[in-house]
Amino acid sequence: NNIITAGLDGAYTKAGNITVKAGQSNTITAKRDGLSATGKENAITVTAGKFNKITANRNVMYATDGGDIKVQSGEERSMMEGNVVAETGGTLSADYNTGDSYLMGTVTTDQGRTKNSSTTLNFKNGGHWLVTGDSNVSNVDFSGGIINMTQNSKGNAHKVSIDEALNGSGTFVMDLKYLGNSVDAYKNASDSDFVYIHGGDGSGQQLVFKPSGDNLGSMHTGDKLYFAEINNGAAKFT
Repeated sequence: NNIITAGLDGAYTKAGNITVKAGQSNTITAKRDGLSATGKENAITVTAGKFNKITANRNVMYATDGGDIKVQSGEERSMMEGNVVAETGGTLSADYNTGDSYLMGTVTTDQGRTKNSSTTLNFKNGGHWLVTGDSNVSNVDFSGGIINMTQNSKGNAHKVSIDEALNGSGTFVMDLKYLGNSVDAYKNASDSDFVYIHGGDGSGQQLVFKPSGDNLGSMHTGDKLYFAEINNGAAKFT
């Protein structure tokens, strides 16, 4: 087992590669960033035979200036509490491949829309993302994964943008409120979740929603409840 408890960053590189590998488990607790990679050709790879658990007061993963981070969990648990950030050419990826695997936090790529950096999250077999604030991620790969946008008090909605590709099928859990028949009202709402899917393979997604407020009963035949903007058939909701 590997156990890292840090006053600042858990595992950090600005010169060279770091591999954190354990036959059983990796546990990283940090007051700032759990994993931090800065600079081109500088990388951190984390693998474990049983589970990875990373907890950070700021970011669980932070990649910048070409730095690269990979958290590989195979068919084992991966648990992360903290935010994920990639900017100025940073790249990162992480696996959440079991029903008790999760990321709890936000994801920010290039300060709001993927340009030069890349974030890829893989959710499989009930692995889930508990979204705690507005986020944008480059790629999401689903195989029975879950994006849960309801980790907030009602009236505090989240927006998630999948900037490049959503591949495979999964579930979105959302707080929704009827705000009339104008899509702009939902895009700008503070009390109804909204997701943007800019690309993908067209796979079917399941929507599970929790009414935000008591006004869904006021809807009539022909009224519309908007929750997503999907580009060119990138996904289908049921």
